[in-house]
Amino acid sequence: MLEKLTAEAIFLLQELIRLPSYSREEQQSGDLLEKFFLEKDFHPQRKGNNIWVQLPDFQIDKPTVLLNSHH
Repeated sequence: MLEKLTAEAIFLLQELIRLPSYSREEQQSGDLLEKFFLEKDFHPQRKGNNIWVQLPDFQIDKPTVLLNSHH
């Protein structure tokens, strides 16, 4: 299982590196990330090129970790 996750992560990173993603031109990388999350049965939310995912057990009154990066 670990090998599969590692291979998927490497593939995703290679694809992200391959795509141009200048500021305000992240449509392709946003599409890629959205598709990746959908294939993993997550339910990504999107506003423009901003993508986020909440875990099914998310609770607003509990501490939250936010991972933020340019894609």
